[in-house]
Formats: sequence, structure tokens, C-alpha cells
Amino acid sequence: MNKIAANTKLTFIKEIWQKFPWFLLLIPVFYLIQTFIIYHGDISIISILKQLLIWELSFSGIIAIFLLLKPLKKYTALLISFLAILYFYFNRIYAAASTGFTSLLIHSYTNFIICCLILCLLVLFYFRMKPTQLPGFVKWIKITYIITTLYFIVQGIFFLFNKKEYNLSNYKPKVQLLKNNLSEKQLPNIYFIVPDSYTSNSILQTNFNYNNSAMNTFLQQQGFFIADSSASNYFYSPVSIAATLNLDYLPKAHSPKDQNDLILFSGLRLIEKANLLQFLNSCGYQIYNLSPFTILNTRSKLLIHYYGSSDEDLIKYNTIESVNLRYLAQSFLSKITGKQRKTEIEENTNKKRADMQTISDYITTLSTSNNKKPNFIYVHTALPHPPHVIDSTGAYLDPEFRMDTSRIGYIRQLAFVNVYLKKWVTQIRKNDSSAIIIIQGDHGFRAFPKEQNKTDAFKILNAIYFPNKDYKDLYSTISSVNTFRLVLNKYFHQNLPLLKDSSFFPKF
Repeated sequence: MNKIAANTKLTFIKEIWQKFPWFLLLIPVFYLIQTFIIYHGDISIISILKQLLIWELSFSGIIAIFLLLKPLKKYTALLISFLAILYFYFNRIYAAASTGFTSLLIHSYTNFIICCLILCLLVLFYFRMKPTQLPGFVKWIKITYIITTLYFIVQGIFFLFNKKEYNLSNYKPKVQLLKNNLSEKQLPNIYFIVPDSYTSNSILQTNFNYNNSAMNTFLQQQGFFIADSSASNYFYSPVSIAATLNLDYLPKAHSPKDQNDLILFSGLRLIEKANLLQFLNSCGYQIYNLSPFTILNTRSKLLIHYYGSSDEDLIKYNTIESVNLRYLAQSFLSKITGKQRKTEIEENTNKKRADMQTISDYITTLSTSNNKKPNFIYVHTALPHPPHVIDSTGAYLDPEFRMDTSRIGYIRQLAFVNVYLKKWVTQIRKNDSSAIIIIQGDHGFRAFPKEQNKTDAFKILNAIYFPNKDYKDLYSTISSVNTFRLVLNKYFHQNLPLLKDSSFFPKF
């Protein structure tokens, strides 16, 4: 009896082995090779191999389960192909589907998933009606995956032979900074406060019909210089902050195809080990990271993080895992059941409130501390950047104002941020009067019509406080890239020339 059972089990395993569509396991291979190339080979090989192992084991298990289910058995290759491509290229497919005519149907991740499921069911129905065409289609899938994998292997080999061209150091601005026998005791604390997406007073007045003069008056009374025509250099946070902290523009991409990774990857990597941070660290500064980024191998103390700061993030950037899956599932179920769900908006709001309080606590502590080392405190709030979730009192924003394009939602979040900015400035000026304070948006409001976006989306709040109030070298149109050049020239005896103030709108 045991022999019969053993033979049956052996036959079953042999059948699974023979019918197992091994070519499906090529999908993670070509995705990872492609990702490795896109990010200039600066992702750890160990991270790549670890993720490959996880995905291959997971895929093998899912395929085996499909082969055990009789109704789906013969459709295994078709269904796994569909699910795998959706999983690995979710963000790219969604971005493509959300433009043009299809955007009328697909205006959210949830709608996109529903459309994909409907498409999958239609394909299954087609092959159910015409089963003789299924083997030919599966054969086509197999040949496509093999050719695609070979193509990426060749691309990978070519990349490795030419890796020097893609070395990230080619993207790093090179600015020579000299310590000049600086004494730690003479160096001021520096508070670099970035309210994300905070636009200029003139834009608020002309485009939002909002008078923010009370904020400007407060800053002027506190002794700040306000660069009222200031602009950021880049359209996105990572590269904008990278340029500011590296005191220079980012070198241009080698070719147009590199533009996307220049925006995401190079910016994130260049923030992490920025010239300014390394220089201040060498001068004895204690660096405090209250931003969404990782800097000098120190993760942020905030709850809101910029996705893409780790190798794992970069590997999964285009996959469905970069989406809030719990929120996606809740949203999907709510559309089916009609039941109210706890929204991501509420979770986001609670995190942003908590982060603002965390920043307040740190500023209170650091401004009153007697630390023998000078401090550099990098604060980067998730506000007034969308999604618009908080009104001026800190309560949940009305649903009608939560769209990224809502100017009313933006203004209400900005008013909420103003309360904290005033609080922080008051504390610092009272407790740490010899500190430098820089309040500078990384970019402005970015939901203008495209042509207007090319200019007005770069306008930012840029307010600078020097303890001696000597602002003769500052000027109204200064851009982010020159901020710390002036600070270093004035307080660190550098002799850095000011760069031409320019703003670069993305071409894709």
C-alpha cells in the first residue's frame, strides 16, 4: 500500500515537473537586470540576488498552486504571465494608462486594478471559447520571455563593460571646500527648514488670491532677509535638495533615456552623501536628520519617508509593492461592498501631525541644549505638499479640497504650516540667538497648467536669518543652489563664486 502511495506521489511530482512552465521564472530575471542598468549598477549585487531568490521561490510556489487547481491548470502560463507583468511593471503601466483618453476611466490605482481584472477575465473567456488557440499563445509567451531575457543579458554584459560611463561619481557635483582652521566654538548652529512645496508670496497673491503678508511681516520682524523672487532649480524634491546640499547643479544625464533616473536616483544618492553635509561633519558638526531622506547613513526620525532611499526601494520602485497595498485592498473592497473604509488620508494626516510635533520637540531640545559641538538641523516637512489632508486648524480637510490640484486645500495646509514655522522661529530666536536659520521651499505649487508650471512652479519661499543681520551679499532672485554658497563664504571663509540662477523643467 505504501509502495502504491509512493508511486502515486512520484508520478504526481513528475507530472508537475513536466508541465511546470519554467520560462515564467525568467520574468524576475529580466526585470532585475533592467533595474540594475537603470540605476547605473549602483544597487548592491547582494540585494539583487537576495530579491531574485525571494521572487523565484515565491513564483515557483504560486505556479505549483495554479497547477494543482484543475479549473485553472491549463491557464497557468497565461494567468501567471498577466499577474507577473502587472506586479513587476505596475507603476509604469499605470502611468501609461493614466494619460490620454484612458485616464477618463483610470484615475486611481483602484480603478486601474479593476480594469486589469476585467481585461484578464475577458482574455480567459476568449480562450475558453477558443481553447485550440491557447497552446499557440502560450508558445508565443515562452519565446517572448526567452528573447527578452537574452536581450537584457546582452544589455547587462554591455553595461558592465561600459560601466565607467555610468559611474555615479560622474553625476556628483565637485565643489572644493576647505576647513581653513575653523574652530568649533566659533561655528554657528544652522537650522535648514524646508517646507515642501511652499511657494512665494507673489504667487500666492496673484494665483491664489491669498494674502500671506502676515507671515512675511513676522519673518521681517524677526530679522530675516526675504528673497521675494527666489526660485528652486529643479521641479522635484530629490534633485532640488541634492543641488542645494551639493552647492551645484547636477551634471546632465548622458542621454535622454537617463532623465528618469537622474530625477529619482541620482538626487537621492547625492543627498545621502552631499558635499555640504560631509564638509560640516568634518568641521565637527552634529547632523540631525528630520527629513524624509537618508543622509550620511542616518535614516530620518520622521514617519513620512521618501520612497526610494534604499536599495530595496529602488528594486521595487516600479512594482506594485511601492503602492500602499493595505490602502489599495481597502479601497478595492469598499468599491465592491459599498462600505466606508478608513482612508489613507486619515493615516497620512496622523503621520504628518505626529511629524510636525516631533520636529517641534527636537527644535525645543536642540535650541536649549548646551552641546559643545555645533549643530546642523535639517528639517523637511511633508507640508504644504499634497496630498492635501490638513486644514489650517490641524483637523481633517474636507474631501472636496483634497485633490492635488485644489488651491483651497493647498492654502489651508500652508496656513497650518505657518503656525509651526512661527513657533519654530520664535523658539530658535529666543533660545539660540546666534544660529543661522534658513527657511526655503524645495519647489513651489506644481499643479498649474503646463506652460505656467514651467515658471511659476519654481517660485519659492526663501527666508534667511544671519545673526549679525548683514545681508549685503543676498539678493531677491537668489536660487536654492546659491544659498549655502553664500553661507559658507560668510561664515566658513570659503571663496565660492555664485552660480547663474536657473530652473530646469523636466522634459518627460
